[in-house]
Amino acid sequence: MSQAAAQDGSSPPTTPAAPSYRWTKWAPIAAILAALLAYFRIRSGNIKDAMIRPTVVLDARFGFTPMTVRDTLNALGPQGRKLYTEVNRVDFILTPLVLREFLLKTFPPTSPRNGAIRDTFANAYALGDIMENIFVMMFLKGYPTVWDPFAWACCFGNVLKWSAFYAACLSILYEFVVYLRGVV
Repeated sequence: MSQAAAQDGSSPPTTPAAPSYRWTKWAPIAAILAALLAYFRIRSGNIKDAMIRPTVVLDARFGFTPMTVRDTLNALGPQGRKLYTEVNRVDFILTPLVLREFLLKTFPPTSPRNGAIRDTFANAYALGDIMENIFVMMFLKGYPTVWDPFAWACCFGNVLKWSAFYAACLSILYEFVVYLRGVV
């Protein structure tokens, strides 16, 4: 105990313990995420069937330009845009929050520093995804008008989403390797 802490009767500051892994917290989040992924898989098939010509929706791309936004919306056709609007409503807030929690609860970090890094990646993922979803909603409602600054902002959200998601996955992989080294 430090001399200052001994004089005023308080205990020395402690560092917070690393979070522990709990199946009871992880399993419901994983189940909700699995249901969302099943929904998106089914709906992406419906969108693919409704397209006028083959394309990839904006959410599934890594980066794009304003011209790509216009081409994608045109290629989807009226029915494809209607289905994409429905999918975007489900994806709007629910998916970023559920996936953020999944990234945070899967093999929790073994140190506060690693936890802060993972938090940053998970929060950046959610922010990027929500940002992208807002602009996609605006494009779908305002079709055929696509303003270039909004398309670039949507692209920024998209790149942030995917970059932070993969970085968080690497963080989880790192913690899994640390876990395996402790077990073996």
